[in-house]
This record gives sequence, C-alpha cells and structure tokens, in this order.
Amino acid sequence: MESLEGQSPRLVAARIAGIYAIFGILWIVFSDRIVASLVTNTGQLTFIQTIKGAAFVVASSLILFGLVYREHRQLLSSYDDLDSALQHVHILHRILRHNLRNVSSIIGGSIYMISSKDDSQVNEHCEVLYRQNERLINLSEKSRYLKQFLVEAAGHTPRCNLAEIAAIELEKAKREYPHANFSAELPEEVFVNAHNLIDGAVKELIENAVEHNPAENPSVWLSITSSSKWATLTIEDDGPGVPPTERSTLHAKWETPLEHSQGLGLWLVHLTIEESNGEFVIDDGDRGGAMTTVKLPTSQA
Repeated sequence: MESLEGQSPRLVAARIAGIYAIFGILWIVFSDRIVASLVTNTGQLTFIQTIKGAAFVVASSLILFGLVYREHRQLLSSYDDLDSALQHVHILHRILRHNLRNVSSIIGGSIYMISSKDDSQVNEHCEVLYRQNERLINLSEKSRYLKQFLVEAAGHTPRCNLAEIAAIELEKAKREYPHANFSAELPEEVFVNAHNLIDGAVKELIENAVEHNPAENPSVWLSITSSSKWATLTIEDDGPGVPPTERSTLHAKWETPLEHSQGLGLWLVHLTIEESNGEFVIDDGDRGGAMTTVKLPTSQA
C-alpha cells in the first residue's frame, strides 16, 4: 500500500478534488452529446436528463467514497506503522537504559576499587574513567528525555508558569553545583503555553551553562521578561561559549548524526521549544560566554 509519507493534507485533498472535477467534466461533456444524438423528443430528453443527473450523483458518490476510503486506509496503515515504531522505541529504550545502568554500576565500582590504591598514575586514569562514566549516565538521562518527547501528544501546549519552572530548576542546580554562582531576576508569575517537557529544557540549559564551563567557580545569570505576546527566558554564563558545530545542532534534522551529549541536549531543547511554537537562539553573551534565549508565547488567563 502506498505510503502517506511526505504527503500533506492539502495535497491529499487536492488529489481527491481533482479526480472528482475531471470525472464531472468528462461526464457532462460526453453524456450530453450522447443523449442529444440519441433522443429527439423533448419529453424523453427531459426524462433522460433527470435519469442522467441521478446517475451522476450515484457515480460521483461512489467515486468519492472510494477515494476517501482509500486515503483513510492509508492513514490507518501509517498510524499502525507509527504505533509499532513507538512500541519498538519503548522496548529499545528500556533495554538501552538497563544496560547503561548496569555498565555504569560496574565501571563505577571498579573505579572506586582501583582509586583506593595510592598510585598517582592509576588515579589519573581513574579520573578519565570517571568522566566517561558520567557521560554514560548523562546519555541515559537524555534517552529518557527523548522517549518522553516522542510519546507526548504533538501540538499539545498546556498553560504553565515559566517563572516558577525556572525558579524550581534554579534551586535544583544550586544544590547540584554548590561551586557555581547563580544570579536571577525572575518575576513571580509569567504564564506561557509550552510543551509538557519545558521544565526539562530549562534544566538542560542551566546544566549546560555550568558543566561546560571550565572555571573553578562558574557564574550563571537567569532573567525573564515578558510582553503581551512573548515571554523571554535568558540564560547567560561566563564560560568559553558554544562552538559553531554545536550551534548547528539547532538546525539539525532527525537523520543528522549527533556525536556529543551536549549537541544532543541542545537538539532536544530545540525540539521542545519548536513544539511550543517558540524560538530558541544561542548567541555570544556580554559577559564573554554563551547566551541562550528562549521565547515562548504568553498565555492569557
């Protein structure tokens, strides 16, 4: 059965309407000529024209039924394929996370046992292993984020308090990164319409601002401003900034390879903001680091 991939609703509707229009024109042109050549009696002509009109209604109804039924069958087939793909994603996600957790536990235990020995060279290698293990854990969390994103209803953007979300994620970051300096200018309430995973996107941006800053005491600044149409969340840091290769992630498609966990995180943030009908921009900040800006449509009570 023909796939509906790449076909817009407008294209499908235009195809049905086009077939119907061609049939209608051909019917009118040829049926009128046939009737005119066979019938000369005016009374018979009126009767036959009535029969012809009724036949046209029946024939066109059958054609429309067939076309709509065919498109509906194709749509159901696409839904079945999508449902099957989502089931496979669920299974793959469970297997992936289970194995990642097991591998991380084994690596973590081995690092602990090895690092207990007083050997500077061994401890240096243990530090490398520790950082790689942290990357595995980080990737596991991002796979959970991606799974949640896939199963969420597309186009569903409930009303939420962006200021409250930012404040909650900021407090979590303060506990997780006590060595970092955080400053914030957040109002009490700024309501927006956004994807259900908007809190995960805010968390990812705050964590990026700290984790990719090599300074001993990195600094992060958060602020939210709003207008009648838009709410703007700005997160700025004093780190080295975001490399151009990572910024290109914002324009990546599904098939684009993502080699780094930071790129994957930014990509997921971009998808979340895009599904929220908002805008996401990374630029150079005034403090020498990166400045990420998230614009979301405000929600009226």
